[in-house]
Amino acid sequence: GMTAPQVNQLKGYIDKLPMELKRRVKSVRFMEVADKQPPGTEGFHDFVKDNIGISREALAGRSYFPAEQIFNHEMMHSFMGSKIDTGDYQFVLDFLDAIGYKGSKQWKMTEQAANEGWTSVTYNRAGKTNFPYEERPQELLSFNFQGLTAGDPELVLPGFNEFVASHMPIKLSRPKLTTTQIDQIQLLINNTRHRASNLQVVRTTEAKIARDLLAKKPKFKTPEEASEWWETFYTQRNRPWEEYRNIDLQLTSQMDEIRMNMSTPAKAAHKPSLPKDIGELTPAHIAYIFSVTGDDMRAALIKAETMTLHPKDRFIRYVQVRAGRLANASKKSYEELGFTEEAIGRVYDQMLDAAGIPTQLADDPLAPMMSQFEDVRRTLETNVKMPEKDYLAIKQFVQGVSRDLKEAPMYKPFEKRLLSREEAGELMGITIPERGFSSGTTFDVKGKRIAVEDGEFWLTGTDVTPNTEWWAKKESAMMKAREAFELDFTTYSDGNMIDAAMRMIFPFWTYESQRYFWLPRTFLRTPGTLTGLGRYVDYSDSGYIPVAGTDYQFNPVRGTVFMGGFRRLYLKDYPEYYDAFPGMELIDAIGRFGFYPGIGFMAPIVAFGAQANRKPEWSELAPAWVKTGIHALVALTPDSKAKDLTEMLFPDRYRDYLVI
Repeated sequence: GMTAPQVNQLKGYIDKLPMELKRRVKSVRFMEVADKQPPGTEGFHDFVKDNIGISREALAGRSYFPAEQIFNHEMMHSFMGSKIDTGDYQFVLDFLDAIGYKGSKQWKMTEQAANEGWTSVTYNRAGKTNFPYEERPQELLSFNFQGLTAGDPELVLPGFNEFVASHMPIKLSRPKLTTTQIDQIQLLINNTRHRASNLQVVRTTEAKIARDLLAKKPKFKTPEEASEWWETFYTQRNRPWEEYRNIDLQLTSQMDEIRMNMSTPAKAAHKPSLPKDIGELTPAHIAYIFSVTGDDMRAALIKAETMTLHPKDRFIRYVQVRAGRLANASKKSYEELGFTEEAIGRVYDQMLDAAGIPTQLADDPLAPMMSQFEDVRRTLETNVKMPEKDYLAIKQFVQGVSRDLKEAPMYKPFEKRLLSREEAGELMGITIPERGFSSGTTFDVKGKRIAVEDGEFWLTGTDVTPNTEWWAKKESAMMKAREAFELDFTTYSDGNMIDAAMRMIFPFWTYESQRYFWLPRTFLRTPGTLTGLGRYVDYSDSGYIPVAGTDYQFNPVRGTVFMGGFRRLYLKDYPEYYDAFPGMELIDAIGRFGFYPGIGFMAPIVAFGAQANRKPEWSELAPAWVKTGIHALVALTPDSKAKDLTEMLFPDRYRDYLVI
């Protein structure tokens, strides 16, 4: 029953709580008459349900203590209860000792509770029974904490501040942020939002491109035409990701710069400067500008959460941002001081070598894991004496999987090839002018990239260029898998107008109709299935097998695709019960083939289709599991009123036959 301002008021109190207490908040509510608290109570803690009740007067500012102090008081009750329930009575004993209550009655009661393993509920009930309100251990702790958080020394006993410092490592005040720090935090938040927005935009764009292209997908006449279309599709679909990577690299660089600006004064006390004469860039130079050691730099190459390498371009950009900030003092650029992309890239490779990761495996995502596996091997060899041949076998298997994956067609690099002016013009669909194009110009056409280098045209591949052979095989495999699935299982996703219309009458039309495509195929492919089913029906009682010692029979193939051995197809045809409407013979005939109309079609027939001297049998509209339950109820209690009630509500001639 709290209003929105009252809820926000409580949220403000919770935000100010130390983390240890904030985790204890389960629910806060208004005090009710049912809580049976003494008159004048402004707040209480329910030790059984572990929730806090606060009076309406307190939140309205009409209580003796401010509402925030009352809230903090009750939160300390909850915190103390959690300590007791986990068996930490030493916390309470140390508190009593700190405020000078060692050897007191409260101390002795707490020792007894610790020896006997009381719960917090039992402990608090004992405190209420044996001591006045202000002398109960739980109230002593809560009043002292209330006074400490409110800055009221009259409520804080000597020694409590020292107890808090040693036993409750919580921050009772928040650090003060400068205006500059607040601005930097806001920039960091905005940067993170921009990165998320950039990712959302590229995914939306990719999905739109895919939808538009698939909507215009033609019918392929040849495999070559299909491969060319799919090659173009994947190239255009992946094109937005190139722009995304460029934007994300810029945003990441901005984030690195913001983080550097947010460095604490302790870390900023040592402000490194660039050496005057760098010469050839080494890992020591990069470690120097970050004020770390070489080991720290090598460890930072691997992401601890994923055990994967930081990309080289990300590392280069990060170093250049730091070097650029320090180079501004010398009025030079970081390139002039030696921090070029090539130099930083060489340092990156050197650090990989120092970390035990071969440079040629830098692009292999399994490289850090293999290094970790090597370290595990050394440990096992030293402590467990793992046989060398077992380790080599496991390592060979992992490397084999990595090698096979890397050599798969989809990972094969696109071979660079020189094109003549005519070939390039034909691929681009234009006539190349005599003056040509400037070096560095690129053209993306038909899933390929044509680059101009020194007046020559080169056919190159990119990270987004799919391998035609691979995608053709992938598409072929998917089509074959779908065809096999559609042959073996019921397909509900390829319906047409006829299926939609028939489902209005027959709810299970999809399964019932596809059954007659599956059965002939199965009988022709595996003639033993048809032979075995025929022998089973012949050797049993038309598919039914008697249960020994009872009068019951069961048919294991009833309700399956084999329709109980197709027994309804050869059973004798009796006159229809519902014969007031013409065409009921057709309903009976299609039912023999396993097509059963739904309740929307059968309900009018049951209600009005019988002759005047016959009553509707509503149980025929019920599913099989409901009928079975009714049959069992009548059979088990033949003399009860349940039978009469069932006969009145759900009459059924077949059930009468079963009971008789």
